[in-house]
Amino acid sequence: MKKVFTLLVFLMGTLATWATDYTDTLIVKVNQVSSSQKATISVEEKDGLYTLTLKNFILETGGSQMPVGNIQLTQLTPETSGDNIVLNAHQDIRITSGDDPANATWMGPMLGTVPVNLKARLTGDKLFTAIGIEMAGLSISVTFGSGMQLNNPGFEYWHTSSGTYQEPNGWHSFESAIGSLVSFAGHHIAISNDAHSGSHSACIFSSSVFGITANGTMTTGRMSADGYTATDTKNNAHIDPSDTDKDGNGDPFYATITNRPDSMVVYLKFKQGTVNAEHPYATVSAALTDGTYYQEPQNMTYTNVIASAQDKTIATTNGEWKRIAIPFTYTGYEAAPKHLFVTISTNADPGQGSAKDTVWVDDISLVYNASATNITVAGKGIGFHPGTTTYQVDAAGTITADDIAVTLDGRGAFATKTISTKDGLTTATVNVYSADLLKTASYTLQISPASGIQNIPVNSKNVRIYNVSGQQVKTMQHGQVYILKEAQGHTEKVAK
Repeated sequence: MKKVFTLLVFLMGTLATWATDYTDTLIVKVNQVSSSQKATISVEEKDGLYTLTLKNFILETGGSQMPVGNIQLTQLTPETSGDNIVLNAHQDIRITSGDDPANATWMGPMLGTVPVNLKARLTGDKLFTAIGIEMAGLSISVTFGSGMQLNNPGFEYWHTSSGTYQEPNGWHSFESAIGSLVSFAGHHIAISNDAHSGSHSACIFSSSVFGITANGTMTTGRMSADGYTATDTKNNAHIDPSDTDKDGNGDPFYATITNRPDSMVVYLKFKQGTVNAEHPYATVSAALTDGTYYQEPQNMTYTNVIASAQDKTIATTNGEWKRIAIPFTYTGYEAAPKHLFVTISTNADPGQGSAKDTVWVDDISLVYNASATNITVAGKGIGFHPGTTTYQVDAAGTITADDIAVTLDGRGAFATKTISTKDGLTTATVNVYSADLLKTASYTLQISPASGIQNIPVNSKNVRIYNVSGQQVKTMQHGQVYILKEAQGHTEKVAK
């Protein structure tokens, strides 16, 4: 019997615990320089609380790797929003040694207490995290989970594409183009040491082919050279997810983005070799698609675009790096996002500009917004105003999270709502998160019951007012709880 009881206790403990390992891309940013690696994060839930562990963390900086160790955060209380489970914490932890035999020495245990900020989101079979670490005088940003940002956004990593020519990882130009006229397309991209941050940028340049300007173009898709005129749409950049070809780094000719960004930011410099007043602009273009074929310039009307972002009026920057922010416009097509097609060209018009136009590109990022534009409680407005985070709200009856509606700024943003009640006062906390967890906003609603105020005429001479200590008072102060008693004996508990 004792053995049976022990077994039952063990089984009950097992049922209350689960753990899942997630393996995905980990992007580490130190002093604005990013590196990526494959990593595994383990998430364990027991009795409603969570533990998150990043094992064998490697810090890459300055071209060298530094084994750090295991980062573990415990006793995490979840918030929920639809299918999202959110973990939000700040903890001072001690990093332990990793167990990867390839590294004999781990730096983490030598650091003492390390402050770590964590935001994590579990949705379906995916885990997204944003971790901030203050370590050895460095501010380190760690994000985990693919489909949120483009690969190699700082253009630090390059691969051989054709002969001795190189292309940045995740990006392509005419060096990996296809088509019958590829041999005439020329060389249009090179690694540059002139960088906005880090060590490198991508340098795109035009050339002259048979006296016609061939624009320099870089894309997350693939270039095609198959037309005899500059405006022939057989000369294009495109994505074809059905194509199984890989580039020189073993990557496909498309970029996977499965979220809904609000804008795209790119740093660039632009110089025209010879001023062309009629065609003076470089261009940046992006299209978020459903995972089917797409090209620019378009050869037909495409209906597979979920959102687009474009700036065709980028003028010369006079040798200075310029931040270009381009908002996405959503088409109303509500398919699930799969690929982001980006092209950057030395001229907004095919075959125009001059033969020595040059664009330097660095630090591309997708921006996800997170704020509320309105909040209602039980269908009633609260007088919402941007910048105000605390509200006094009167509402009748018992208020639940379902009674609170939040209008969001951010196509991928989501909100969690938690409610607590103490001494007759209800407090609702609304936390808004961007899709990438890098932006948050928090709003506090102090909700007072309105039913008593509606049912008893407070100004009536037949109504006496008492505070919660039983003392009779003449007036009510905002935010306090009172007892209203009529001469006929009717009593209401209210909050001002």
